[in-house]
Amino acid sequence: MKKALYNFNNDTPLTLEEIQQINQLELSTIEKHHVRLLAHCLSSFKQISRDNSSQSLPSREEQLDWCFAHPKLSKDKEFIFILINQFSAASSYLEKIASNLKIPPLELTLEDLISYAIGAKS
Repeated sequence: MKKALYNFNNDTPLTLEEIQQINQLELSTIEKHHVRLLAHCLSSFKQISRDNSSQSLPSREEQLDWCFAHPKLSKDKEFIFILINQFSAASSYLEKIASNLKIPPLELTLEDLISYAIGAKS
């Protein structure tokens, strides 16, 4: 069974298996990092939206509320705004990928992100 979407003890919403899957890709280090960032943001968005029936990405307000309620993030307000900017950039990519696949953004999977990264490379 897959671990929880967010493991606060490990500071990442990605499972060890997902991280290993990304690390084994035949992509450059920067491309792997980009996939990891997108996967991290997508997992965070799913966590933020878990009580919301919408399949849209969470709004900036929902992201901020989640960050300020997060036990570790709430202590570093400066980082929250850096993270929100990262979320904004990731949202654009995720919406583009979802649009290409004709699915709602929150239905994206790690496999979708990997396929996109491999396809963008070719």
